[in-house]
Amino acid sequence: LLQITVAVNIGLGVFNLIPLPPLDGEKIFRNILPYKAQTWLDRNSQTLSMIFMVLWITGFLGTVVSPVINVVQSGMYWIVIKLIGLFLGILTITIVGIIDDTKDLKPLLKLIGQVIAAVIVVALGIKIEHITIPFLYQIGLNEVFSTILTIVWIVGITNAINLIDGLDGLSGGISSIFF
Repeated sequence: LLQITVAVNIGLGVFNLIPLPPLDGEKIFRNILPYKAQTWLDRNSQTLSMIFMVLWITGFLGTVVSPVINVVQSGMYWIVIKLIGLFLGILTITIVGIIDDTKDLKPLLKLIGQVIAAVIVVALGIKIEHITIPFLYQIGLNEVFSTILTIVWIVGITNAINLIDGLDGLSGGISSIFF
């Protein structure tokens, strides 16, 4: 019963984030748009709502949403939870970065923000579970060491990328090559 409740809530949460006017995702999406686009969206929100309802009634919207529902129903909702953890960690780092750019945060506050982001990621299931030595073997890590190593790794990589961000495009290029 708990598994079904979690699956339904995740499905409804993802569905509610669709950036169309009757849903909450539209309000989030609206705030990142330029002013002209916001005014256009305000003028046309009723029309977009009607289009959404037609897509829903005709079943076309179901073809878009059904893959998410299938993943949740198949018992693979743990993937969705890990992705939500990754997204929340990225969002936390982004917010800390924006505040740092506008208010010039002290290093300790930046570090606390990075640790909070890493803890969110780890709490929702993303961890370094083993270290692979190529062509030889894997070293399995216990739960405590895995958690500590993952948090230190996320904070360390975040600061390493932050340190090389002196030239335009350098950190983005290195991050692209790395991943």
